[in-house]
Amino acid sequence: MSSLSKACPGLVVDQVVKVNLHRPSGFSLVELLVVMFVGALLAGLVTPVLGRARQAGEKAAETSAAKNLITAYLAATQDQEGVLLKGYDENGYASDNRGQNFPEGSSQADRWPWRLAPYLNYQLEGAVLVNERASALDPQNPNHSYLISASPSMGMNSYFVGGHENGQPAYSYTTNGICVTRLSQAVKPSMLIVFSSAWGLDPSRGKNVDGYYYVTAPNSSPRWPSQWSSKGSARTYGQVRMNYGGKAVTAQLDGSVGLLGYEELKDMRRWANPAAVQDNPNWTP
Repeated sequence: MSSLSKACPGLVVDQVVKVNLHRPSGFSLVELLVVMFVGALLAGLVTPVLGRARQAGEKAAETSAAKNLITAYLAATQDQEGVLLKGYDENGYASDNRGQNFPEGSSQADRWPWRLAPYLNYQLEGAVLVNERASALDPQNPNHSYLISASPSMGMNSYFVGGHENGQPAYSYTTNGICVTRLSQAVKPSMLIVFSSAWGLDPSRGKNVDGYYYVTAPNSSPRWPSQWSSKGSARTYGQVRMNYGGKAVTAQLDGSVGLLGYEELKDMRRWANPAAVQDNPNWTP
């Protein structure tokens, strides 16, 4: 140490402080690029995880909804001494949660959601409405009750279970015994789909949106294509929505609930009683 340092030790300290004060502040360009790269990398890792977590939550919610629906459906069947609730009933009767009757012949009275509502104690969220449908509908909307009847989260296989009195071939399916109208008629109730994840085409937006009140089987009209594509129109796949890794939530007539992939869903024994009677997965009505 120099004599000046010994004589004035504070001078060195001051010089050091002055040097530090003159050091450039903030991040360098390289440091900023590193931070941005790390941030992008973390976002790329986290986003798929969050997406999978969200999908798992939605799948669990819809599975629970399917269980609530089929339980209510079987309760209605028991109340009607084994007669299955129709998906579309032109002589249907229904009322809202305030006890207000819907007009005879209205969509609310004809379609199944409001006719099944009493067996759900009118708790439609978590059964008739779930996930996107539960959050999309506004109770203050004057069309609220109509939208519930038209686009519940799950559609009914009403051409082959219960009945669908709204044009051909629905009437003939009921009258010629193709459609199961009583619980005792089902040969394999553990396979026979009553409800399935559903969606429909919104003409105003030109895209598929969650929810539709009925679904159609793969060998019905229109006939499903050989492979599933998430970009296809809802009607191409009978309004069946397969958004859970290419699978749909289904509820069967025995009260069971499952997750079925495209090849499983193409088995007509899961849709129509005659296919089960003949043990023919390719049966065509």
